[in-house]
Amino acid sequence: MDNNMEFRERMQSLREEFQRERLDEQLRFRRESYELSKQYLIQQTVAFNESRQKQIEFNDFIEKYWPLTTQVYTLLKEQEDILGKSSIVPLRVLIAKTDVSSYVKTSPISSYDEFCENVADGLRNLPNTVIESRPWKNTCQSMMCEAIDINYIMQGIPTLLVFPYQVGDTFGIEMAAWSFLRGFHSMTQNKILKMDGMKATEHIPDVVSAVKAVVGMARDAYMLYEYHSPVIFNKLVDEKTLELPAVKAMLDKHYKDLSQQIHNPKFAKLCTSNEMHEIENSLRDTKLLTV
Repeated sequence: MDNNMEFRERMQSLREEFQRERLDEQLRFRRESYELSKQYLIQQTVAFNESRQKQIEFNDFIEKYWPLTTQVYTLLKEQEDILGKSSIVPLRVLIAKTDVSSYVKTSPISSYDEFCENVADGLRNLPNTVIESRPWKNTCQSMMCEAIDINYIMQGIPTLLVFPYQVGDTFGIEMAAWSFLRGFHSMTQNKILKMDGMKATEHIPDVVSAVKAVVGMARDAYMLYEYHSPVIFNKLVDEKTLELPAVKAMLDKHYKDLSQQIHNPKFAKLCTSNEMHEIENSLRDTKLLTV
């Protein structure tokens, strides 16, 4: 009986100890679950606040620094539609509003619109380009800063920015461009043309011709590298444009460079023999040699 009682007491003690351990384990589990839930809620709150802060900063950026007339959200929707539906994504061309592109003595109010329309009209036979009409809201203040601001939103969609400018007696064109890559380093920016001794506001038709040349050769380079398509602007360029020595020299150098670069192994291995044959013929069939 004594042994039996001792055994029972021992068993009861073990059951009580086990119950206490189970309760302690349940308590620990509940505490851990509570702590995990609390940490999750804290992380969600931090993430929400960061997202809200980024949205505030983004809206502030749009309000203060966005230089284009097209609303950002409209632009993003247009980009989504173009990328999703087009087999060939056209090169989007934006001509900056500068003292050069917005100067017409007889009509200062509509001169910028007229300048963009003249460029677009002169390139109506150039496919796979979309030249925006009057894209800038106000006169461009900084070519580099505004190019960076636009790239921040439009990166990943093939775009060409053209900045005609006048410094002293020198007329020039600066360009910025990017294709499907994203990030700041995807953008290239160059002073592509300089014409000393030229007062641009007194030679607006020549300025239009120079801008058309920059758009045409940029379009050819884009279509060549992204779609392995033959170049065509070297056959469409008009003789008036080629009468400008600096512009002709720019085009000569550009197409000679393309003729060399197509034989780079990295490019050549992506082309079929038929594509390469058409590209080589397109670079030989040019008006540049006859003027």
